[in-house]
Amino acid sequence: MKKGLLKQQFTFDCVVFLRNKGFSIKIYKPEDFHVSYPPKKIRITETALAGERLLGFYKTFPKSEFNAIGKIGLLFSGQGNLKFGIKLALKKLGKSFRNSLDRAFNAYGLDLLEVSEKGPADVLKRADVNQTLTFLSSIVAHELLKNSNPKMFNCEVHYAGLSVGECSAAYCMGLLDFEHASEFINKRATLMQKAVEDGPSSGMIAVLGISRNRLQEYINMVDRTQLEVLSISNHLSSTSNTVSGCVRPLNALMEILKDDQVIFRKMDVAAGFHSSLMEAVVPELEKYLKDVPLKPSKGILYHNLDASVVTLESFKEKIVKQTCSPVKWDTIIDEMWSAGVRTFIEIGPGQVLFNLLKRKYSNTSEEILVLCTDCFFFDAQ
Repeated sequence: MKKGLLKQQFTFDCVVFLRNKGFSIKIYKPEDFHVSYPPKKIRITETALAGERLLGFYKTFPKSEFNAIGKIGLLFSGQGNLKFGIKLALKKLGKSFRNSLDRAFNAYGLDLLEVSEKGPADVLKRADVNQTLTFLSSIVAHELLKNSNPKMFNCEVHYAGLSVGECSAAYCMGLLDFEHASEFINKRATLMQKAVEDGPSSGMIAVLGISRNRLQEYINMVDRTQLEVLSISNHLSSTSNTVSGCVRPLNALMEILKDDQVIFRKMDVAAGFHSSLMEAVVPELEKYLKDVPLKPSKGILYHNLDASVVTLESFKEKIVKQTCSPVKWDTIIDEMWSAGVRTFIEIGPGQVLFNLLKRKYSNTSEEILVLCTDCFFFDAQ
């Protein structure tokens, strides 16, 4: 890392430590420490930040304004990361903004805040509930970011979101207003849940450590009928991808991967998203978006479908097609990097996008700063 980065000093809202390569969590209050680059020790007992640091990668977020490196990329979380509720984050926002979310929170006749905190798991897993909560959590995190770092948004900001996160990004950059963004999420999520209920049983797995071409070779080894879907659904990195498919061929693929000692895990989602299993949602989404107004924005947003830059003409067509097509996430990050983005911030619950970036750039010789807003959703008491 170049020495220029070492001069910044951050104080954080809270800090999360992963211990023994597991997920034990310890949270400290912001007044417990102050840390500067290169971090050696923080003024609390038991631990040092250095063991949780790679270059400028932090699982925490600066409490006050900070200097970005290069251009800024805001990355909005996809569904499936709702490990923590959002009540604490909402408490940090102004009353007027909280009130503006009331209708969206009550869209399904459920107490979504209560579901986000306590489940039950089968309700939280539903596409309609999970996507709505992911969207609302992400815009809460974005609002908190704006409140703490308003100057950040005076410069060129690049936006991208994984799956439903693309919808969150479109709202937060100003392309969609809140009413139409929340209605679109509601429509998208409801249609996808209906496709889950009406279609064949399906699921998703994440496959790690092999190339996409090699993964496709494994998929081609699975015997299946023409109606049985099995396809790569998220291009997360060169060696991290997801596969969506019907249950029988997906199980067969897992057996093949297991025999060859390929690392994979079943994903806790309702169905095989971003595959032809979701084609039924396209006509209704196209119909809904036809008359939805779009607003010009100075931000730069990237399509999941092909990693191209969003225009007013391309947005409606491509955001619909991404529901049944693979997400080209690794290409989006490459495009951001080529455009000069060196400060990446994951917006929303979870650390999936943060961890992908850490693996991708941990050996780079360039200055880079990667943060995530996941700490906004922890109770640091």
